Amino acid sequence: MRATVQLLAWTLASSLAHGATAPQTPAEGRLDLREIAAWLPGVYDNDPQRAFLEGMKRAADAPARAHLTIHAATASEPTPADAAAFDVELRHGSEHASVALQTRWELSVDPADRSVRMSVAVGDARRCVLRWTRHLDSFVGVPEAGCESAALGLAGDLRLGRDELWIDQPSAPVANKLYRAANFNCFIALRLRNGEPQAITGLATHDRGGTILIATRDEPARKLTLLLRRGLWPSNSGNNFVQLLSVYLYENGKRNALGNGWATPESGRVGFGVGDELPGGQNYSARCTRSGAVGGP
Repeated sequence: MRATVQLLAWTLASSLAHGATAPQTPAEGRLDLREIAAWLPGVYDNDPQRAFLEGMKRAADAPARAHLTIHAATASEPTPADAAAFDVELRHGSEHASVALQTRWELSVDPADRSVRMSVAVGDARRCVLRWTRHLDSFVGVPEAGCESAALGLAGDLRLGRDELWIDQPSAPVANKLYRAANFNCFIALRLRNGEPQAITGLATHDRGGTILIATRDEPARKLTLLLRRGLWPSNSGNNFVQLLSVYLYENGKRNALGNGWATPESGRVGFGVGDELPGGQNYSARCTRSGAVGGP
């Protein structure tokens, strides 16, 4: 009996030393696929990470602005239970930028080891493959050998959580963190100095650095930008970091915001009001309310 236990222990240690892992069961592979397919759809943006690094005086480490949309692909035939497909659009910039890359991610359970295999179109009909592996409360997607530019035309691994998608490039100082966005409906009421009182309703944006571009009814029209951001607030002391939902109103060409407000991310509501009732004065207020996730849970 003791010899058997020692043999099993030696076999396990040898397998771990050589990086060998036992294949998953079919049920485990299907479960991983279902969770990955449920988490992927949505709109993601890295504006909160960029704002945090800039606030911490690490702007040089911030990755370029990226806005990502992932939605279930329209299938002409029923999709097998152990497969899923998604259409992906990447914008280099905000949601207002043009689409820089379009691709399709096709996921299936590998019959050999029951891992989740993701096939990615990478231009000229060439395909690369990433393997997804469960890691604690997230999944890690690693490109196979020869896929230097795999998932989004970038070299590196992916990490998928319930509320974020990271791109970990070996050459980058930090991982590119794209956070899942939620939809918000907003309105603005304002009277800029010596301008016309007006209310602007029916505005919609997302909370990961989404912006609404507004032209007032003044003559000449004045251009405003409403910015909504949910993310980690930078701390000059390096302590007391906190997640906030913030809203800002800017007038184009002016550095400082006309007004801003903040709330906890869980509240789903944020706004502010600034007023000066003196003749020729100005007042403005903004309110935004969450209306649901963008394409995901």
